[in-house]
Amino acid sequence: MPLIDDTSLANLELAVKEITFRSNRIREWIELEPRLRSLKSSFEDIFQLVDAISGMPKNSRLQQIKKSWNNCKITDLEDLKSFALGAQHIKTTLPAANSAVPAPLIDSWVMELLALGTKIQNDLDSTAINALKTDCNQFQDQLHAYIAEQRNQLGREVRELCELTIQLRIRLGT
Repeated sequence: MPLIDDTSLANLELAVKEITFRSNRIREWIELEPRLRSLKSSFEDIFQLVDAISGMPKNSRLQQIKKSWNNCKITDLEDLKSFALGAQHIKTTLPAANSAVPAPLIDSWVMELLALGTKIQNDLDSTAINALKTDCNQFQDQLHAYIAEQRNQLGREVRELCELTIQLRIRLGT
């Protein structure tokens, strides 16, 4: 086996670091998926309760919605927020190698959902039913978009990691 000079070794180290970084990004995208799915499941129950409202709901219905929202907010939304705080690799925007669109940052997703969650809470506190319906629709639409984007990002990053490893193999001559 031929000796590797310093330049080749430095290039190899850079390639391995890039592969490691990409692998960690993929791991975090995978870990994000069950959190988004759990939030979706919890919120679908709330959405159905809100969607069924016509006129001013009975106090018992409103209390049921508030309780469901509170559980969703305390468990699933907080879990997503905690995950985002601990994520390291999907907080960094990748250079747009094959596309003009950089990878989204998880922080912006969580901030958007938290802002919509605050609107929902305000609607519930003030019993603004029409605004509640609108804000619940917006929350659900945004969450579905993030779930789809998470899936797309994961696929994109797996493809790019495969390309990196193929390029490294070619450069190493194996």
